[in-house]
Amino acid sequence: MIIPPRFIKLPVILLVAFATLVTATALFLPYLLDVNAYRDEISAALRQSLNRQVSFSSGTFTWHFGPSFKFKTFNVKEIDGKAD
Repeated sequence: MIIPPRFIKLPVILLVAFATLVTATALFLPYLLDVNAYRDEISAALRQSLNRQVSFSSGTFTWHFGPSFKFKTFNVKEIDGKAD
């Protein structure tokens, strides 16, 4: 039984289009997403979940085997708020 070429061509085109979209997203998303614009929201979410004061100087979005964030000068204070 021979499979007609049109039944093979469409899945290959869809697979190539999907792979291109994923690759383009992985390459360009770090340049489009500014983590520092969401600094207040990130700090508030961490403060609420940890019940501690949280601060950081700057952050960047990276893509290493999946999405990740890098923060510089990240501080989490003790519950009494005095020590880091």
